[in-house]
Amino acid sequence: MSKRTRLSIVRAKNTEAGFEEILDMLIRLHATGGYAPFNPIKAAEAAFRVISEEMCWVARIGGKPVGTLALTEASFWYGDTYFLRDAWFWVDPEHRAKDVGVALLKAAKAEAEARNQLCFISMTNPDRRPKKTPTTIVSQLAGYVPLGYTLTLKGDTQ
Repeated sequence: MSKRTRLSIVRAKNTEAGFEEILDMLIRLHATGGYAPFNPIKAAEAAFRVISEEMCWVARIGGKPVGTLALTEASFWYGDTYFLRDAWFWVDPEHRAKDVGVALLKAAKAEAEARNQLCFISMTNPDRRPKKTPTTIVSQLAGYVPLGYTLTLKGDTQ
């Protein structure tokens, strides 16, 4: 990314225009890595719910949206502790392996730290070949194809 190109990370606006901007990126996310048929009504309802939680960020370069990351709150099945997990994380393919993804992850990290919560973000890329590690080899032997990994931000949950 050149020094003249300005990257900004902002919270998604909980407005009709903000919703449309996010939904457009989610449609592109599905086109580059969706695993099931796209249901526009279900996608719109999920996007609206997540955006209203106000933990959704948009990365812009020169005013153009090039990525988004959203968090949602969940609880562990075995206890009452809540944590944050990604609802989605997408960067335009032209801007991957640059500062965009890192900047979005930093925004999520700041939110988790402010809330003093654990945060889990899944990193997937259907075009990436799995690394040969003992875990990926075992999962492949069992018939699974590893497509990514989960980042964990540890916080004090006491």
